[in-house]
Amino acid sequence: MKKSVMTLTLTLALVGCDDASKVIDQAQEVANKAVDTLQLQAQSIDLNSLNLEVFGDAAQRAKEFTQSIDTLMNTELGDQEAIRNVTEQISNSYYCLVEVSSQETAENLLDKIVSSVKNDQMLAIIEKGVGKANSVKECVI
Repeated sequence: MKKSVMTLTLTLALVGCDDASKVIDQAQEVANKAVDTLQLQAQSIDLNSLNLEVFGDAAQRAKEFTQSIDTLMNTELGDQEAIRNVTEQISNSYYCLVEVSSQETAENLLDKIVSSVKNDQMLAIIEKGVGKANSVKECVI
């Protein structure tokens, strides 16, 4: 009788583990699909289509700013260190753009970029980076 109870208990435990494993696999699959969707939304921005030559002498700084946004689009959103680095890059490149042009010019470019970003998390990172540009002391590229 004891052997039967032990066998039954062991069988139930194994079935429970198998069910739990299936649930974990399903959750991981859903998470992977969500990440893929976010990456597709992020990559839908075509920064190369922006005509940066309209910025005249500031075209190089405008290009550096759009490159920092492009770096963000290719950054793994779960990597906090990479997010910190790209936020700093956005801050510095935005500051440099304002320095050689004007706040209005930089905001116009920012508006064009932000209007095409569909990912709220990336928008928040861009806004944080631009907000931190006020504390940048000098342009370092």
